[in-house]
Amino acid sequence: MSRNQIGAIGYGNIGSKIVDLLLRDNIQPVVIVRDPDKAQALEDDYSPAQLGSDIRPIFTTDYAALAEVDSVIVTASVDSEVIATTKNRNSLIEYNTPIICGVSSKLAKNIDRDTLIVTVTNPVEGMVYALKNAGGFESSKVIGVGTAVEAARYEKLISTALGIAREQVVSTVIGGHNEEDSVFLPKCTKIGQLPLLHFNLSDSELLTLEERARTLGMNIFQRSHRSASVTPAALAVNLAKAHLNKDAKSVVNCTMEVPLAFVNEMLGDEAIDSEEPTVTLGVLALLNSKGAEPQKIPISRINTKNLSKAIQNIIKQQELVRAWGLNI
Repeated sequence: MSRNQIGAIGYGNIGSKIVDLLLRDNIQPVVIVRDPDKAQALEDDYSPAQLGSDIRPIFTTDYAALAEVDSVIVTASVDSEVIATTKNRNSLIEYNTPIICGVSSKLAKNIDRDTLIVTVTNPVEGMVYALKNAGGFESSKVIGVGTAVEAARYEKLISTALGIAREQVVSTVIGGHNEEDSVFLPKCTKIGQLPLLHFNLSDSELLTLEERARTLGMNIFQRSHRSASVTPAALAVNLAKAHLNKDAKSVVNCTMEVPLAFVNEMLGDEAIDSEEPTVTLGVLALLNSKGAEPQKIPISRINTKNLSKAIQNIIKQQELVRAWGLNI
């Protein structure tokens, strides 16, 4: 595999930003598009020098071009015209499941099994589940941006509220990447070396910040009739870059499939009785070239209730993914 190549499936609103970000980091993007004419047009049109890079991206329809990449970022989704007519992320399951299952099958035939797959396609929990199982990949090698988006928005809001540099704020959000199922963990949020609770924000102020972070994505969607793109693209690139590191591990928020027993240990009295052996959700994980390792973290009683509810919703999502095209 090449440490200097990262693949991307799709070149739409998010995919185009991912390519620009990779070029700025002197990483060669290998981009899969559906139309050979579009691939040639992009090859002819792209001027990476304008982005301060001498690396040219590769645009192609051939998945074999991904044979040497370190990671692949999947942005493939139903057309934006369809997205604009949907009510929420879960409404995309029937459209995106067949697309993602097709992508996974092609990846399974063309990439090295050490390659990391990262997706931003919604609903992220269901699409990670589809990518992992349709291609028979290891769970440690298929992750989604998911609740990292809520965490990034929460961090920005906290930074603004307290007048503290954005890079000083690190938060943890687990559960599902939607308005109902994201579970914020203020006790795991740090500002520099200080816990968030060191700062005198009232419970009401904290809940307001959480609610704003929780609903920001839907607000963007309702105003622009398209999904947010800048934050998901940047987070996806950061996850892919973390996989390049053969030594040090990065602590990341990501979405991945874990054993239900793993989650039940965190839930305690709120443990879920289900026939599903695994569940795909936002977790805190350690990530390097070997893949993602989910971490058990202590959570409060109220958050165990919220997480239990979120997981039950995600299990229903997994059932819908199987109904719309995933045969496992």
